[in-house]
Amino acid sequence: ANYTITATNTGGSTTAQLNIAVEEGGYRNSALITINDLASASPYPSEIVVPATPGTITRVTVTIYGLTHERQNDLDILLVGPLGQKVLLMSDVGAGASVANVNLTFDDAAAVFLPTTAVSITTGTYRPTDSGGASDTFPAPVPALPYDPTLSVFNGTNPTGTWSLYVVDDKANNTGSISGGWRLSLQTTAPIVVAPSALSYSSNPATYTKNTAITNNTPTSSGGAVVSYSVSPALPAGLTLNTSSGIISGTPTTLTAAANYTITATNTGGSTDASVRIAVNDIAPLALSYFSNPATYAKDTAITDNTPSSSGGAVVSYAVSPALPAGLTLNTSSGIISGTPTTLTAIANYTITATNTGGSTPASVSIAVVSPYTAWSTQYGLLQGPEGDDDGDGNSNYLEFVAGLVPTNAGSVFKISVSSVPGEPSHRAIVISPIISGRTYTVKSSESLSPPTWISLSNPATSDAGNVRTVTDTKATEAKNFYLIEISSP
Repeated sequence: ANYTITATNTGGSTTAQLNIAVEEGGYRNSALITINDLASASPYPSEIVVPATPGTITRVTVTIYGLTHERQNDLDILLVGPLGQKVLLMSDVGAGASVANVNLTFDDAAAVFLPTTAVSITTGTYRPTDSGGASDTFPAPVPALPYDPTLSVFNGTNPTGTWSLYVVDDKANNTGSISGGWRLSLQTTAPIVVAPSALSYSSNPATYTKNTAITNNTPTSSGGAVVSYSVSPALPAGLTLNTSSGIISGTPTTLTAAANYTITATNTGGSTDASVRIAVNDIAPLALSYFSNPATYAKDTAITDNTPSSSGGAVVSYAVSPALPAGLTLNTSSGIISGTPTTLTAIANYTITATNTGGSTPASVSIAVVSPYTAWSTQYGLLQGPEGDDDGDGNSNYLEFVAGLVPTNAGSVFKISVSSVPGEPSHRAIVISPIISGRTYTVKSSESLSPPTWISLSNPATSDAGNVRTVTDTKATEAKNFYLIEISSP
């Protein structure tokens, strides 16, 4: 219909004509179909392509627009569906009457058939009508007889594909056309959606490493196509679930104990679940080493803490095999070796293992527990035994050990001198050096060396000046006294 549109402002108005047509739904090929005399129409066939459509057909109607023909019973019109179904829409109807520019809709539910007498067909809705019996044939490529009499033959099938309308004039001397082409109207049922089933994941259980990007963990399922995915509880920090593809990806950032995560795959038909077990471990510790290795310790002497270092992930616990020498302990949290060894132990290797959730790494620590003198002489690399004198200063190696001296320095010497005290004939001053912190110095005296009888001084006067100590024997009444200095090391 034509509609007049008027646009107006204070200065006047203007008009325009607009033609608007509202058509039924469906699919239309509006191209002209020319009906040739005693021949196939052009084009042959006229086609409509129905795109991919879910569901199945419950009703088909066909409309022909602008049918004109000089003798309507010359016409045969056949509809062929995508699966080869074929319905004779009209054949040999209306006797010798003509038809002019009518629109015909074919519908199984119509109240009437097309007329079979010499009456011009009028625009309307009709059932498919065949007045010529089963003798009508169509030129190739039309499928062979028989042809179905109702459109219901398409019911229960999917409409996707090419639909073909074949038009034939089967008698001489008359022509016509279908000026407005034709329309295919479909009613379909909603497709039955099958719920997804048998959801599974490519990695399950999955163990990941903190701060390391994971390989995509991909789902598979059977049943219907999955529309969306969800997870409960939330995945470990840094991991994500793609709600469209179901892929688990990302870089985990937090250590997470093994736990189950329920992934749900859903479509309009239902859903299915999969339990995925995920753990996020640390990077395994690497390159474990100890500050003192090999380590030589002195029996009955507290050791300096022997501390570990490592790379990789943080260590959660330490263990040792075999057990450390008596008196030494390994802190299983810090890895520190400490204590006071109480038993002489030959040198041996001890395997210490540092572990976290990602794995472990070992270190071999060589430990020996020796006598204090042996530990001391090893420290200085002495070549001679306890009675030897490596630095040639007149002090034996053992004396220098007890006195706390440096056995490789000839200037490190323990010195003793005895002198009278002016004005005090019964006093003797015994001067000793160096005095080393932590050691005990006891002065003893004897009146003879054959044999000596060493007695500690009674109430001596003592004074220190730096590392020099003066001990005064206030009871040196004998003409001759011998003195002995007894040194006790820590």
